[in-house]
Amino acid sequence: MKKILLFSMVAFLFVWMAAAVMAKGKGAGKGGAQGAGKSASQAKSQQKGKAQQQAEKGKGKAKNKADEADVESKVDDAEKAKAQQKGKAQQQAEKTRGKAKNKADEADVESKVNDAEKAEAKANKQATQAKQKAEEKAKKVKERTEDTEKVKAKGAGRAQQLAATEKQMAKEQAKHFERQAKLDRMKKLAQEKGHDKQAAKVDELMDREIARHERKMQKLTEKTQNIEQRSEKGTDELEKAKGKRKAKGPDKSRPKTDDDDEDKESD
Repeated sequence: MKKILLFSMVAFLFVWMAAAVMAKGKGAGKGGAQGAGKSASQAKSQQKGKAQQQAEKGKGKAKNKADEADVESKVDDAEKAKAQQKGKAQQQAEKTRGKAKNKADEADVESKVNDAEKAEAKANKQATQAKQKAEEKAKKVKERTEDTEKVKAKGAGRAQQLAATEKQMAKEQAKHFERQAKLDRMKKLAQEKGHDKQAAKVDELMDREIARHERKMQKLTEKTQNIEQRSEKGTDELEKAKGKRKAKGPDKSRPKTDDDDEDKESD
């Protein structure tokens, strides 16, 4: 708008100058001779023509300037619109990229979650299998330990039985010797006093005591032999169990026992 006003003022100035020149020409024609009037009118018409030409040029320039200003304004508006469209396109592109990135991130997170769930399921399965194997091994170890303890308990019980039997035998021997001594004294007293019948009865009592003692000792001896046989059988079973463990190799899951130390010492 400023450029248009400027061009309008310039055109107005040209017109005003032309008018002033024309007015000056009229004043000179009035004060001069009549012969000069004709040349003055010609000069005036020439000046007027020049002023009109200059006014037309000024108008054309002003119009061109206005057109140029209008074109520049439209160009500026077009560039602004283009920049706005470009900015919107960039914003939309950024939004699209952000959405795509978010989707990609969600897919990545979901994939990682699935992988973690699979790994957890695998770990749980392995833990369950390991637990089952450990329980089976513990059960076998417990059974072997119980068998060993049973054999040991039986052995300890047999040893106690043997000790008790030997104690009974010693007690029986002492009892027998004491009775024999008493009967011997009774026989001697009867013989010294000449009581033959009493001495004969003492002999019968001595025979009975000897027979009783022999029967008692026979029973205790048989009992001792039975205990020893069972003890030997239990020892054989324990040795067989040890032999099987040695043939299979050391069991890492089996706890160390005193039998292992005994095996090492015997080897």
